Amino acid sequence: MLMAVVVLALLVFGPAVLVWLLRANGALTFLSLATGYTVLNYSIADINRLFGQLHTSVNSSLVSLGVLVLPTALTLLLTHHATPRSKRLMHLAPALAAGGLLALTAVPLLTDATTANFYSSSLWGDLQRYQSSIVGIGALVSLLLIWLEASKKSGKKSKI
Repeated sequence: MLMAVVVLALLVFGPAVLVWLLRANGALTFLSLATGYTVLNYSIADINRLFGQLHTSVNSSLVSLGVLVLPTALTLLLTHHATPRSKRLMHLAPALAAGGLLALTAVPLLTDATTANFYSSSLWGDLQRYQSSIVGIGALVSLLLIWLEASKKSGKKSKI
């Protein structure tokens, strides 16, 4: 039980810590996780079928976790130092939402024996109770940050 709470806490706070330390873009981190989840929902049967045709004995849970997490990991790496120090705090809100979404989407992909430990923790209950707020606030703040950056860039005059 304690281990489940520790893992959930790492899932929830891990993206925020990485965004802070790497000075990565928290808004893009949230949106890339949402993209991974969308791809997972609509394409996992085809992806598993592909691995089956390649005659590999890859666990479908691992493939699902990879499809979910890979876009987020790449975004964290590719947006390394993309956020100025003065704006790091603004990117923590979508990064925390990304962590909540990561926990909510990754835990159900684990085996039944493992998920039972997570489902019995109070942190899991809190995450499920606030899941619509986590997703809604994460999406809204992410879009606002991206739009704010885009409007600042479009306001600058080019020197051609």
